[in-house]
Amino acid sequence: MANFTAIRVEFGSGIPEIPINFTASCGFAQGTMDLSWTDVSDNENSFRIYRSTNGIDFVYVNSVAENVNTFIATSVVNFQQNWFRVSAYNTEGESGYAQTGPLDCLWITQPTIAWMPRIRRLGRRTLGRFPR
Repeated sequence: MANFTAIRVEFGSGIPEIPINFTASCGFAQGTMDLSWTDVSDNENSFRIYRSTNGIDFVYVNSVAENVNTFIATSVVNFQQNWFRVSAYNTEGESGYAQTGPLDCLWITQPTIAWMPRIRRLGRRTLGRFPR
């Protein structure tokens, strides 16, 4: 009779899939951009968001929890081109990147105008008062 030893091999869940349908649009609030993507992984721990102003050098901005598929980027400057990319991340590693860009936005602020009515004298009557 032969002796057999059972060996159990466990594999990790693997690196998550790259998010798809990644879009960026100018946000409603001044200085913001709204990012969204479709989550196609079932094994991510978070999504990592990166930003670039030249499309080459990306800087980590923030991360959001698993199954979250939106992010509002702040500190966006008028007429400055921005590229964004997002990746899925877990303990096995980071997926490839879904990327957008370039996108630049313009937010127009309404100026505050101080207006005071002028009262002028016209002969004996003064505008803004009832006659006597």
